[in-house]
Amino acid sequence: MKTLKFLLAGVALLLTGVAFADEPSASAGQSVKVEKPEGRFGKQILVLDKPILVPDYIFEEQVASGSREERAILDFRGRVVVLNFWATWCGVCAKELPKLDVLAGRLPESGIDILALSLDDEMSVAASTLKKRGHNQLRIFQDSQSVLSALLGVRGVPTTFVVGPDGYAVAMVQGPADWSSPEALKWLSTLVPADKTTPSLTSRVVSSPKTE
Repeated sequence: MKTLKFLLAGVALLLTGVAFADEPSASAGQSVKVEKPEGRFGKQILVLDKPILVPDYIFEEQVASGSREERAILDFRGRVVVLNFWATWCGVCAKELPKLDVLAGRLPESGIDILALSLDDEMSVAASTLKKRGHNQLRIFQDSQSVLSALLGVRGVPTTFVVGPDGYAVAMVQGPADWSSPEALKWLSTLVPADKTTPSLTSRVVSSPKTE
């Protein structure tokens, strides 16, 4: 049933088109060779021979006020992004999310962002699940129609892409990985440019929180 959701997302993508951020994407990939990480983490992650341009497709974030705002990878240009796709119905994701949460707590001022995009139909379901499990470091993102994941060829969750400062994915993991390991943080830090930037988040309000 979940596989069908990914297939339907691809069909919808072809039939209806997609929403992208206004600014065009970069035209050149990562120029610096990316080395494979050390240790067990290095066996879990695949460094791509040819970096993949991540489409500037719009996804959503639930902000502190409870309202939703549109985001795109373009907003994080100049920084390293760990782009994770997960869902509340995924048992393997439940085991990986705590490690992403630990990693997110170690990243202040690091030039690295963790974007864990839920594929659940309702953002409230993802938000309540993260809160119930005590994952307080992870921000709440949603790719509800699975369009961005379809554009990237995701066939199941969890799937994670490591996106360089130029917007190109340089590595990926199909399945869980030990993101809380020292090797993971050390390797991600090598991808951060010397002139790391703050995300230039564009405020694109989608909806306000409902009042009872």
